Amino acid sequence: MGMRTRGSGSNDPRLRAREERARREAAALPPEPVAPPASAAEARAAREARAAGSTPTKRSARDVAAVRAARSERATPQRRRWSRGKVVALVLSLLLVGLAATAVAGFSWLRWFSADDAADIQGTWYLAGTSTPIEITEDRINLTKDVSYRYALDTGDKTIAFTFTNLAGSGCYRFSLDRNQLALVDGSFTGGDTLGRDIGWTLEALVKKLQGETLAPAEAGAEGLTLLSRTPSGGA
Repeated sequence: MGMRTRGSGSNDPRLRAREERARREAAALPPEPVAPPASAAEARAAREARAAGSTPTKRSARDVAAVRAARSERATPQRRRWSRGKVVALVLSLLLVGLAATAVAGFSWLRWFSADDAADIQGTWYLAGTSTPIEITEDRINLTKDVSYRYALDTGDKTIAFTFTNLAGSGCYRFSLDRNQLALVDGSFTGGDTLGRDIGWTLEALVKKLQGETLAPAEAGAEGLTLLSRTPSGGA
């Protein structure tokens, strides 16, 4: 008949007391916190760490994610500022290009397409400040009944060529904005020469027009200038 050793076996009151006390203490302990699921950034950091040959811990993955988030927060305002600056620069550039294109188109229309030079030059003109008439036809300038010479216009370059018997000459011409005054200037001119001269004059003439005045097509008294007007004036 077997004998039980003192202090052994489940019937020992002291052993049962100790086991009961251990169960009560275990029940009184707070539950262990459950680790939150890994975020996308942590999972990406973990994959990169594994690819590099190391096994990341939760703490290292979170550190990597935090660094990336800080970098993103620092970079985002800078990208936004550059984006706003580029938009403003683009808008200003387009505005300047539009204004320049409008000015060029307006000047081109006024100089080449708003009127017919070949038709407007014909008719009766008077030497500016006199009542001396000069008749201009389609191909001749008649100074008097007995004196006339042929002419030809280049309406693109704004130049004029004329011949008298065996003599030949050339020059450039310009109408006033109201087409009631005409300037003929002797000399040799190219299209670029007349264009450069007309840009500044046109701007000044437009300003004068806004002020209710008319700018003469050339300054009186200039060398080689013949200034004509549709209206006669006193004097010979």
